[in-house]
Amino acid sequence: MRKAGRSMEPKMRIKRSLRILILSCLTIVIGYAFRAGPLFAWSPIKPGYNVLRLQRADVYFGKGAMLDPAFRNVDRYIDETEKFHQLSLPHRMTIIVCRWCWSVCHASTRTPCETCFRCHGV
Repeated sequence: MRKAGRSMEPKMRIKRSLRILILSCLTIVIGYAFRAGPLFAWSPIKPGYNVLRLQRADVYFGKGAMLDPAFRNVDRYIDETEKFHQLSLPHRMTIIVCRWCWSVCHASTRTPCETCFRCHGV
């Protein structure tokens, strides 16, 4: 039996605290996934991105950015990959094209965002 004045045993208190901590962390991660958009693959929203829907893939690219023409051939690349590896890729793919311009970034000491903004206004 419980003693008067004690609300819970220490083991029960630890279990309850652990549950609250896990639920809090899960809520924060899910909330951050919705806020961060494309940084999480399972996020249903992609703020600041346009989408090109192809037969077997969705290609997300930054609003106002020019999409490289090679991305329009993703369906063909998937077919070639399946034939080469003799595998089937039955699920739809999601491709997220980052807004960084890597050719400029490698030649600079600035961070990618500073360089791209300064040179290209991205």
